[in-house]
Amino acid sequence: MKKLTKFGIIIAAAITALVVSCASTESSPDDQAIERGISIWNNRDPEAAEAYWKEIADATKQKTWLGYVTKYNEGVKALDSTDEIKSTQEAKLLAACNKALDNFTALDERLELPEDVCEKGATLTAARVDKLLAAEKPAQAKKMYNSALKVYGSNDALADVGKEMDVVNVILSKQSALNAQVDKALKNENFDEKISAVDSAIANYRSAETEINGVAAKNEVDKR
Repeated sequence: MKKLTKFGIIIAAAITALVVSCASTESSPDDQAIERGISIWNNRDPEAAEAYWKEIADATKQKTWLGYVTKYNEGVKALDSTDEIKSTQEAKLLAACNKALDNFTALDERLELPEDVCEKGATLTAARVDKLLAAEKPAQAKKMYNSALKVYGSNDALADVGKEMDVVNVILSKQSALNAQVDKALKNENFDEKISAVDSAIANYRSAETEINGVAAKNEVDKR
């Protein structure tokens, strides 16, 4: 009987510990307000989350979460501003798209952008990446492209410019290696060896051009 009583005490203690544990892990009112706001943001409208986040008692947390609404609105405003910018004003278009990306990147990772915002943002950014590649600014283009993929996800426009970037990357890789080969050949003091090295470099240039054309054709990209 004593053994059973002792066993019962152990069970009771375990149940009590479980209840205390559950109570300690129960979310706070602030956390609940945050989660409700996230749900409303993702399933209804980002601005609708503001009403829930105003209920957050912690001033720092409230400022952070209400700030996300401000950043979202600033991002959308930046995208919409491109409607009034002429296609010839590339610097302004680039600045607007970068401003949108900066604001959207600063959002909490649990917050999703509406589909129409993603589509507009991806399409506008793809055009900017294309212009950067044409201006021979591959590093800037790659950074912007990667940010757009993370923020907006992919669409047809970003997928196309991604293929173009693949071709540019191959060109830059080959160009760097071939330039190094030519520099080394020209530094050779032996005339015959220098001529031989230059001939080899020329042959490699032709081989690289064939490879680049193949990559461009595979990706259905016009080589610049």
